[in-house]
Amino acid sequence: HDAVINVDSVREFERLRRLATPDSPARVGIRVRCESGEGSWSRFGLPPEEAERVLATAAGDDRLKPMAVHQHIGSNIADPQRFESAIRNLVPVVETLFSYTDPTDCIVDVGGGFPVECTRPVDAEEWDPPGIQAFATAVYRGLDEIGSSGATIVIEPGRALVEPHGYLICEVIDWYTIDGRESLVIDGGANTVPSIYVYERPVSFAGHDSASGTTDYDIYGPLCLQSDQLGSGVTGPDTIQPGDYVVLSGVGGYDVPGAYSWIRPRPAIVAEWEGQTKMVRNAETPTSVRQEDVQSAFE
Repeated sequence: HDAVINVDSVREFERLRRLATPDSPARVGIRVRCESGEGSWSRFGLPPEEAERVLATAAGDDRLKPMAVHQHIGSNIADPQRFESAIRNLVPVVETLFSYTDPTDCIVDVGGGFPVECTRPVDAEEWDPPGIQAFATAVYRGLDEIGSSGATIVIEPGRALVEPHGYLICEVIDWYTIDGRESLVIDGGANTVPSIYVYERPVSFAGHDSASGTTDYDIYGPLCLQSDQLGSGVTGPDTIQPGDYVVLSGVGGYDVPGAYSWIRPRPAIVAEWEGQTKMVRNAETPTSVRQEDVQSAFE
């Protein structure tokens, strides 16, 4: 097979060695743990020095073929310098790989974690990430030491590409005042946007000009949880009523696969392309949610 298997630890590497054979050598990649500042993902991968030792072992084993080096430093990182620093720390491991395998056959995966403007971290005092060009420049500078090696360079911008293009459209089902604050209840909850506890989302009101409104709303979902809140102090029109629609932007990334059924089923997913719409996933129903359940043997 042509797949490259990334190993995340020495134990994974040893398991792969036991499974591989000289007749069908496993193409091996090494995930490298590269510190690049506060908030870096430090639980994944091998330290650079250990990664170099594993590459040397793989190169001397006819059951294995070292092919790739990979890193991923985190998520929603707004500082391009962290990418450049992390990639520069990766370079010695890459050079070790090149000493064992023709660089033109190698893959250098610098990961992802690029920021999305519409998903402000809830604990961020300021949030104004630079444009993608700044991150492209940082990646380029970090890789500069590798030179024109001919290796395949891989980046993982998935969430940064799709997150801004997902919208959750919810209906207002109630409206009341709590401790002097106007509050809306909508029919979509945190189970459909599980990352709402980590990232704030822009909120708009379909069919209304939010900019002309003067009322600040707290927006709650329908779940039986005090924490089921999808917006706080959102300025909107003064005339919102049950039956109107609230739109949360920036939910096209992790929230689609991460949504779960709890009290309320998951909504339908509809794709739009060049003016045409297509149903991607039907809305769940109580019946569809239960269809995978196994009848109890004790009934």
